Amino acid sequence: MDRKAFAYSRMLVVYADGSQTGLCSLNCAATELKATPAKKVVTLLVADRNSHELLDVTKAYWVMGGRIKGVMTENPKWAFVTLDAAQKFVRDSGGKVLSWDEVLTTALKEASL
Repeated sequence: MDRKAFAYSRMLVVYADGSQTGLCSLNCAATELKATPAKKVVTLLVADRNSHELLDVTKAYWVMGGRIKGVMTENPKWAFVTLDAAQKFVRDSGGKVLSWDEVLTTALKEASL
């Protein structure tokens, strides 16, 4: 995974055994989680779409849908560090602000193995 190219959508999965997996998108993270159900996740981080800084997925404000092409999915999902940033994205590009649980459920359904 090219961290520079996917700085705006990248994710990091940290497991209880100390291993880590860097991924380009939520879609790839969902595929990873489905492929390794026995591994306990201790941290799941996502990049803020604007600053590219990593934050906990549960603290992010998520936008699903809109006119901006997603990474590895037809149904884009973006994370933002603030609600204002997420709402601005929706105003500018469409989509809907959703909870992490809603976005994860959708991503897991869409993930391929």
